[in-house]
Amino acid sequence: MLTSLEIRNFRAFSHLVINRLGRVNLVVGRNNVGKTCLLEALRLYDSRGAVPVIAAILTSRNEVRLDPVHERALPMLDMLFHKTPELDTSLHLSIGPSDLSDQHRDVLMISGREFALGRVGHPAYPRDVLSVGGLSINCGAESTEVGYDDFFSERRTGSATVFGGNSGIAGSPLVELPFLTAAPVSEDVVARWWDAVVLTELKDDIVETVRSLDPSVLDINFVAHPLDPYRRLAMVRSASISGPVPLRSLGDGVVRVFAFATALQYHGISSEPGEMGRALLFDEVENGIHHSFHFNLWKSLFRLARLNDVQVFATTHSWDCLRGFARAVAEDKEADALAIRLEKVEGEERTGAVIIDRDDLPIVVRDSIEVR
Repeated sequence: MLTSLEIRNFRAFSHLVINRLGRVNLVVGRNNVGKTCLLEALRLYDSRGAVPVIAAILTSRNEVRLDPVHERALPMLDMLFHKTPELDTSLHLSIGPSDLSDQHRDVLMISGREFALGRVGHPAYPRDVLSVGGLSINCGAESTEVGYDDFFSERRTGSATVFGGNSGIAGSPLVELPFLTAAPVSEDVVARWWDAVVLTELKDDIVETVRSLDPSVLDINFVAHPLDPYRRLAMVRSASISGPVPLRSLGDGVVRVFAFATALQYHGISSEPGEMGRALLFDEVENGIHHSFHFNLWKSLFRLARLNDVQVFATTHSWDCLRGFARAVAEDKEADALAIRLEKVEGEERTGAVIIDRDDLPIVVRDSIEVR
């Protein structure tokens, strides 16, 4: 489990240090302060800078441009680096624990190479642009040089929730952290996780978690989609509706909680601990979930994370989500949970992190201290 984190020159962060992390970490802060950037940094660190992960991060933000000469898509690699007042031809970033004394590996370092500043001869790009010909990726004793041709190839799956099959640096297998965004997770992906737990007591835990949001749910299973036999469809047996009904008909909140619980159970049994241990990343965890359920959601996530030895990183914009988090921490004396507020340091071009622990959370909620 990652116990601290330090990020230099990555996107919004010129230098960010988080000296303490818990098993469950809720990241809060204003818009554009870097909450999603923090999750991206964790993806890069755990995957050892694997090309498919970098490509997935860039495409998720549409950070791709057209090469009008060769008529191909090019990754905007310079977007990975913190923007400095003056363009630097030796930009580099680093991600890793802030205390390396108990770590088995050095930090991940990514450096830009073959920088060039100039005008692209195409009407779609009338302004000066910074182009990067490739990256140098170093992680511990392993290193690799990556060029444009390594991106967007047929070898890349392009999905943050697909496990295995690709290569990281030095030919190591890529098993990427499950990264659940604000958008619904593909039912085919959740179905693969579900298959690993369906005939175990872990499945009963998942159904019970969903039932805490909708008590009418009696059972859940996957069937072939009626319009496409190669797709899977989650169906529910409900106490209030005759016959099986699609899970999605119960609302986005139920679908999202089901995906959360299934991911936690699957990842706990399916993977060997990596550099971060077993971990899950949830962006905008509150999306689609009614404010009255946040307490139950966190109570379930604390229990499942502890049961499966999984570390959780989640972001939120919601005060109700933070309040439910604080209430769940207060009730669960075993919960190793922290809120982390990201904020711009006044008078400095950097982002700072404020740890809000078990003792501070009740004060934050009582006094309605602004943490978003």
